Amino acid sequence: MRSLLTVEYNFPLHSIRILTDYNQRDPKMMPEKENILREMRWLVRGCTAGDSLVFYFSGHGDHVKDKDRDETDGWDEVICALDKNIVDDEINKTIVHPLVRGVKLHAIIDACHSGTVLDLPQIWNGRGWTNNTSRKGAKKGTSGGQAIMISGCTDRQFSNEDSNNFGLQTGHLTSAFHAAVMNKSHAPQFTYGSLFKAVKTMVEKESDGEQTPQLSSSFEFDIHHKHFTLSTN
Repeated sequence: MRSLLTVEYNFPLHSIRILTDYNQRDPKMMPEKENILREMRWLVRGCTAGDSLVFYFSGHGDHVKDKDRDETDGWDEVICALDKNIVDDEINKTIVHPLVRGVKLHAIIDACHSGTVLDLPQIWNGRGWTNNTSRKGAKKGTSGGQAIMISGCTDRQFSNEDSNNFGLQTGHLTSAFHAAVMNKSHAPQFTYGSLFKAVKTMVEKESDGEQTPQLSSSFEFDIHHKHFTLSTN
């Protein structure tokens, strides 16, 4: 993912921060809850129109009973840090709500039960957008910007992984997203619709239909005409 951002989309190397428990020596960069939240706040701090932000998470996910009744299915989705869970309400408050007009956030979440883990208001169902808010007045949107997420599976499914060419475990979504973006045959008509279709097809094939990626957004848009890019230009 770092290579994809820096080589294909010209993100400066210093603009990318990685928290991992793999060969990690700095305790401040271990993927524990407070460290992850700190870096989430760093990601959106001072964002202005024209900024392109990317949040990528590959790890464990889960779901817990919804306590504030703002979920249509009665469950909150979480990402699992090393020490504690981070609930979707907290994720939304930290990296979705602060997005101001003209700022775009892409989130790629390769984890179990990740369908609505950013708590975005709109979910693409293959034919149109459906609302993801059950409680009237619940604030799940941005402050004028746009957040778009592709998850590895729905809220009720598990995400799977395989060994890559380097002998490391890689989630199906990560592999499929990278392959789809690097497929130059899509250009220049590479829309969110064509991207999501390619990712969904590959993941469902690799998982034998056991996981279905999900696309969600802070507001409705035409996925078949809106051009996809992560570019900071």
